[in-house]
Amino acid sequence: LFSFSYTVNMKNVYVDEMFLLNLVVNYFIMLATAKLCALPLKRIRFAISAAVGALYSVTLLFETFGFLASPVIKLALGFLMTIIAFGVEIKLLKPFFSFLAVSAAFGGAVYAASILAGRNIGDGLYINTSMRVLVLSFALCYFVLTFVFKRFGRSCTRELRSVKLLMCGNTVEFKALRDTGNELYDPLSGLPVMVL
Repeated sequence: LFSFSYTVNMKNVYVDEMFLLNLVVNYFIMLATAKLCALPLKRIRFAISAAVGALYSVTLLFETFGFLASPVIKLALGFLMTIIAFGVEIKLLKPFFSFLAVSAAFGGAVYAASILAGRNIGDGLYINTSMRVLVLSFALCYFVLTFVFKRFGRSCTRELRSVKLLMCGNTVEFKALRDTGNELYDPLSGLPVMVL
């Protein structure tokens, strides 16, 4: 595997390692965002979105692209990553703000875990921390966001829906209450499954 080293503030940073690390972290942030917003799991789209974010992080290593580090560009990139991951057919503000919240929570957890471990995490451009700290930080964030705060991201309104069921040539129509607490998903498509 080709490994390209680039010096940032007197430290050698391996571009391929930075890209792969950001790819994995971004993917899991998108996954946690989807769980938090109760959206279908579109894993290929999450991977493409994560790759865009990882490519962005690598370009920031080069002084030529230093202008890309502005907060406006970062917000625009986050919105682009949200569009890539979830598409434009849904209301994008909720996933976008959830993505920002998950990213901030993960960054804070990594920072806190690194301080508790007695490590200097670097200057903010490149996080100098162990994989164990990253994995434990993400696991903690994932647990908190998906199991504790997921209820806050869902609508509390009661919605009645019209449902048509076709089976063996027979058709039945009925009204059903939309159950936002139903967490049953098809493991292959990631789409929610109705329980009747």
